[in-house]
Amino acid sequence: MAASVLVGSALHASSKPRENVTNASDRDYPAAKLSTLRGKIAYSPGVHAHSLWVMSFDGSHRRQITHAGAHADFDPDWSPDGKNIVFRTERGRYDSNNTGAQGIFVVNTKTLRERQIQPRTGGLFPAWAPDGKRIAFTGLNPTCCGEVIVTSKPDGSDKRIVKLPTAAGECLAWSPDSTKLAFCGHQGDGGRARDMVLFATPVAQRTPRTVQAIEPEPSSRHTQGSRSSTGHGNPPAGSCSS
Repeated sequence: MAASVLVGSALHASSKPRENVTNASDRDYPAAKLSTLRGKIAYSPGVHAHSLWVMSFDGSHRRQITHAGAHADFDPDWSPDGKNIVFRTERGRYDSNNTGAQGIFVVNTKTLRERQIQPRTGGLFPAWAPDGKRIAFTGLNPTCCGEVIVTSKPDGSDKRIVKLPTAAGECLAWSPDSTKLAFCGHQGDGGRARDMVLFATPVAQRTPRTVQAIEPEPSSRHTQGSRSSTGHGNPPAGSCSS
């Protein structure tokens, strides 16, 4: 079964974190004790390798599970039983747009069989519910403009839409009981973290409510990847999920 591990510590063995850096990707973190880690890690190396790989918590038993070719597979998230991974990809059948919405695939880690579950307009930021019954991702509003949250069964069926009170939404997170979703809403510039508001919505009611405004440090900005009109960047150099 997939379990939480300290991904930054599992991948970087620096003993002292660097200070006075503004980008989290530039920081080193202390290595966690192997005795405190368990489970598996899914990741995309980035830079020159864009397929998904899995490995044990200690870095052993590395295995490639997707073959992206000239494209990129990234943003993986495990199913609760550890048998499948949902991820975002440049592959698949979706309409070209300037929002960054792309393919959302599910791959079985044993058979390596893949299926795409996104609507024709593509998707972003997939997140698997803790009870394993549904997957949530950001999508495009099929009737107007802006974005919505889409939830579906793992096979892509029974798609349901949660309308957003803002132009865009990201950083989706399920409640432990899989009945609610939290997300960050903003008006289109994901690089302006100070303009983001945290929302929560009961999945059944589909009526988001404001939780709190996000107040980062004055100089805090997202710097990784180029930004499109809705503020969603290009694939990062590497992404991982535990």
